[in-house]
Amino acid sequence: MNSISHLQIVLFFLIVSEFSTFFVMNGTDFGIAISLPFITKNDDERNQLIDISAPVWGGNEAWYVTSIALILATFPIWYGALVSGYYLLFFLLWITFVFRGVAFDYRRKWKIKSYNRFWDNALFVSSIFPPVILGMILFSSHTQITIDSNFNILQSFSNLINITSIIGGLSIFTFSVKIGLERTIKNLDNTNIVSRANNILKYVNWLLYILLILSWYLLNIHYPIFNKAQLHFYILLIISFGALVYSHISNIKMNKRIAFWSTVISFSTFIINFFYSIYPNLILGQNKMNLTILKASSGLTSQTWTMWLIALMLPLMIIVQVFAYSLINRTLKIHKNIK
Repeated sequence: MNSISHLQIVLFFLIVSEFSTFFVMNGTDFGIAISLPFITKNDDERNQLIDISAPVWGGNEAWYVTSIALILATFPIWYGALVSGYYLLFFLLWITFVFRGVAFDYRRKWKIKSYNRFWDNALFVSSIFPPVILGMILFSSHTQITIDSNFNILQSFSNLINITSIIGGLSIFTFSVKIGLERTIKNLDNTNIVSRANNILKYVNWLLYILLILSWYLLNIHYPIFNKAQLHFYILLIISFGALVYSHISNIKMNKRIAFWSTVISFSTFIINFFYSIYPNLILGQNKMNLTILKASSGLTSQTWTMWLIALMLPLMIIVQVFAYSLINRTLKIHKNIK
């Protein structure tokens, strides 16, 4: 097979779409937990904030699991290169996921308040690392790393961590904080929490502009994205930055729903464009030793069965997720009316 098949293209963009969904939906949960010590002052406020994410965080995290499973089934060489090359970061990532799950369940189950606060702090710390780590892994894999003919990453761990990967990690982190704060403002009517969230959001918006510009600039140094990109890339770039600016303006005008959904569009198109920017490459290697969709692909039988499985499971995941969010929004409205 000398050219990329339609099935491989569809599977690749399914992976990208699932990653984008994960970053937006779980990024909201990360952002809410990260803002916990800064916009809440007592247990009641902390409970109000965490109640936004507590019922849905597991479902949101499922998008990460399915996207990784999809990579393993359809592009196993891509999976092997990432997990083996960045194993320390992946190990830390999975440890933080475990702590997050435990923290959500345990933060109200102790009679001693100091124990409950310990799990609140654990939730805060374990929400900082995932967006940073995932951003570092993805951005580092786009910086022409040293890989051999079998697509094993040969660079030491310390060399994989560079200014581009750090800025990338901070960009995903800041996007998560922004979308988490905006969901807080949209869903809660506690004036104290909303006021503190708005104050922080003013600085987050400007920081995000700087980080995103730096991210694309540094990526372009490693790979001439802007010279090789097609029209689709520029359209997505304009949509991403345009939606981000519109979100910022909506924050100032206190149009909280428009601000939140504009950030959803900006964040998701940024992730999609990140993967699309080096298409059909998946990992950039030195001396043009790039891992492409064609080289990383599994066999036709594996990809066909995976496609059938996704066709069955994906609608169910979406239905369950929509139902869960409709329930939590209904519950929050009832609480508002009671107050």
